[in-house]
Amino acid sequence: MILIWVLAILDGVVALTLLGLQFGILQFLAIPAAIYLFIKGLIFLVDPFSIIDIIIGIYILLMLVGLKIFLTYIFILYFVYKIFISFAA
Repeated sequence: MILIWVLAILDGVVALTLLGLQFGILQFLAIPAAIYLFIKGLIFLVDPFSIIDIIIGIYILLMLVGLKIFLTYIFILYFVYKIFISFAA
């Protein structure tokens, strides 16, 4: 149970990082957030949501080089959904 909450909190940090990157701030959190998503995605690879986490990790790295599109807000909503489900369980 504690692990689920820790992962939910870290997902919240990633969501805030995505929002910050969209507005040109929080670049220092981008690489740690992407690494976190890659590691979590590889650990839980059998889960389809883990593949989405890996895709978002790649997207975060692309945001560092200037890619900023509407997907950011969809990914933030995805993390909000995951956080809600984690704390509701």
